[in-house]
Amino acid sequence: MTNEKKIVEERISRLKPIMKGRGYSLKCREKIDNNGMKYGIEVLPASSTIPFGITLFYEPDWCEKSNEELADLLVKAFNYLPKLEQDMFMEKSAILPKVKPLIYSIENLKNFSKMETFYKKTEDFLILFYVAFEKGWITQITYPYMEKLKIQEEELVRHAFENLKADLKIFSSTIELSNGVVFPMYAITNQKMHLGAAAILLPDVYKSLSEKLGEKFIILPSSIHECLAIPFVETQDPFVKMVKEINVEMVHPSEKLSDHLYLCTENGVSMLK
Repeated sequence: MTNEKKIVEERISRLKPIMKGRGYSLKCREKIDNNGMKYGIEVLPASSTIPFGITLFYEPDWCEKSNEELADLLVKAFNYLPKLEQDMFMEKSAILPKVKPLIYSIENLKNFSKMETFYKKTEDFLILFYVAFEKGWITQITYPYMEKLKIQEEELVRHAFENLKADLKIFSSTIELSNGVVFPMYAITNQKMHLGAAAILLPDVYKSLSEKLGEKFIILPSSIHECLAIPFVETQDPFVKMVKEINVEMVHPSEKLSDHLYLCTENGVSMLK
């Protein structure tokens, strides 16, 4: 058991009597993070039929809070949860129009053997699926949740990418290297520019950008939120260096997609060796 998981589970054991008195139940939850596993406390009304609540993931300052203070924080977080009809969470017809894909590096695969999160994988990416609600609140789709709603895997994947296609955003800019050379550049994301990097897997992206950048072009992984497309060049070292520097200096570890460059062709997206 990791130290963080142990801290969270011990804290839950002390918080349960307090939260029960306030009408809530608690569970330990985990998620994949690009920096490893994260553990947190999920809050649910004790009498609720909703299959999930809101989860606060562990922060070091929890150690400075008393049990009552942390209980207050959990209640406050739950009250921030969008006031949605409970039945919506259990309606397949309400979830499928909202589901979308997100991508992580394939390097996270080792963590998924212990998870209930539904995912697909390509040679280079893990594809997860989530539903976004009000106030930026999201929940990842799990196998038990799909089973409860009787959603088939193929059906979920198809709707997710159709929804992402409808939400696709591509905009142009330029990128300048340290030697002053300027390249055309296109950002690929979704309308909210949040968890939109999976758009590089859409065939429509290749169809659109190949008309501007040629039959093959390079993808720079900016973050899990967006990627950048530039013309294909044989000398790629300056761009590899740029991606690595940006990941260190500007991208939070949990939002990092990859240090590698990718090639986009009519056959899809693959890592440049």
